[in-house]
Amino acid sequence: MVYNPELNKLLKSLIGYYHEEKSLYKLMLKISKDLGLTIENNNIEKMNKLLTERGKLINKIDKLKDRITNTSQQIGDILNLEDNQNFISNLLNLDFPYRAQLKEDIRDIYQITQEINNLDIGNKKKLRTKKDQVKSELFKIKRGNILNRSYHSRVDSYEGRFIDKKK
Repeated sequence: MVYNPELNKLLKSLIGYYHEEKSLYKLMLKISKDLGLTIENNNIEKMNKLLTERGKLINKIDKLKDRITNTSQQIGDILNLEDNQNFISNLLNLDFPYRAQLKEDIRDIYQITQEINNLDIGNKKKLRTKKDQVKSELFKIKRGNILNRSYHSRVDSYEGRFIDKKK
């Protein structure tokens, strides 16, 4: 590939963005693992805190993806590559500095997101199980209250009076 200072600057930026994205996904992976433990321990406050942190991370990743998209479009314009699903694989087929680093970061991001996805599926199952347990316990409590009321209800006893009784 011919040396182009603008292209090299864009490639360095792209590599930096992917490296930052990888770091953010690693944080999200840690949060997903912590969420699993938090669900098991029934710590609702910590779970809410972790979900808030995760939401902030997702926003950061979305902003970063916008920068990646813009940089990819600029690189594609310089190299006459179409910005489509094959853009990265077409870019990685070219010879440029730090190509191995970019390839490694993209591979790592894919693996980390797969692991996050698997953890999220497991966490959803755990939440569903906990929800079903709580429903079951609530049903038992309600049923117990109904039984208690039926056995321990106060019977109102009033002396019967006839309205038509003559005095």
